[in-house]
Amino acid sequence: MARKACAVVRKEFNRSVNMSPDAIRKWAKDPRAKCASFESTRKRLPKLAALKAKKGEWTEADCNYARRVVNFNTRMQGNVKTHGCRVRNVTSLLNWGRKPPGCKMPPPGCSTRKPRTTAPKKGAGD
Repeated sequence: MARKACAVVRKEFNRSVNMSPDAIRKWAKDPRAKCASFESTRKRLPKLAALKAKKGEWTEADCNYARRVVNFNTRMQGNVKTHGCRVRNVTSLLNWGRKPPGCKMPPPGCSTRKPRTTAPKKGAGD
């Protein structure tokens, strides 16, 4: 990815990820983080915190990961605007480094669903 394109992605990433690296690390340890996202997403939280704190040049892998974060946060923020501050939407956004403005933190414990550990099988309802 060209340096200029990466600079644009970095700017979008810093706008999209509105939690500090410390807040991301703290959230990663919170049991509520397990309520709405796949385990693989939660495992990336330390990488997200490190990228938010990184001062120097980003690698191409950093830029690609940041673009993925921005895209997810944009889509999920649209869900929050459309459907309101549902616990699962807010939790998902927090797992990607975004505290949705105007939404409260999820209550302790999970909703009626069990925490996800793997992606659903194709054709299975979610």
